[in-house]
Amino acid sequence: MANTIATGLANDAIAQESLAALVKELSWFQSINFRPTTTEVMKGQDLVLTIPSAVSAQDFGASGYANADQTLTSVACTVDQHKFVAYGILDGEQDASLVNLVDSFAQVNGHALATAIITDVLADIETAKASDIPAGQQKTITEANFGLDDLITVGADMDNAGIPSVGRWGIVSPAYHAKLENELITTISNSSVDVSGTLTSGVLGRVRGFNLYSCPSLTSSEAVFGCRDSLLVASAVPGLPEVTDGGQISYVTEPSTGLTVQRRVNYDYSAASLNTVLALYYGSKVVRADTLITVVAS
Repeated sequence: MANTIATGLANDAIAQESLAALVKELSWFQSINFRPTTTEVMKGQDLVLTIPSAVSAQDFGASGYANADQTLTSVACTVDQHKFVAYGILDGEQDASLVNLVDSFAQVNGHALATAIITDVLADIETAKASDIPAGQQKTITEANFGLDDLITVGADMDNAGIPSVGRWGIVSPAYHAKLENELITTISNSSVDVSGTLTSGVLGRVRGFNLYSCPSLTSSEAVFGCRDSLLVASAVPGLPEVTDGGQISYVTEPSTGLTVQRRVNYDYSAASLNTVLALYYGSKVVRADTLITVVAS
């Protein structure tokens, strides 16, 4: 039976702040179908999730306001990725400043997990380029030539392809993101356009209908554009094993998103170290490759 060892205020804070940092780095996921769950699953299990299907307007006629079927499409996402971060806090460190400990561990933990998840999602997109993303939606634009005009063209291409305008997003490599930042700041003089976020924090915000994010994990593609239904990411937690070493297993949930990680804590008496593992399962897939547009440099 798991006991209730004192995990320490610093350790609790690090776990919570690590999760908060993870959610911040995954801010792009608010634009896609991101489905975290607290469900305990087996690695490799399929989570069957539902996504609303498209609806068409009807003509009013003899049937009046007849109901039309509102359907939900079932999509299976295999939760086949198991990632974790682990750290130990020595007794002497436990006595040190809580702020220093949180700062030291939380940000790197969140960044490490976020990088792993995003890298796998981007790998799915690269795989889809081979056969699923229409050739006309795979563009070549060099960094020197990339700018706001290309963003406008991508938006128009998505309009012509019938891709929903609501919930459009773009993830852009840092170099291409910087090109957009420079152009936005230097060419837009209309005082009604707020570029303060770009100037103070390098955030482009919403441009030409896209929520734009800088993504250093992009490799083969320099930019990817899509809408909410383009991608699906599902997360869950490993099953709860029996604890026999005096440790403790619990869950930490970020309240605004529901993203949950499993926390495993044990104390190593010989090393005088309180050791913690933060782990989660997740899976990702391209749901509608026909709604994606990719950009490569050459």
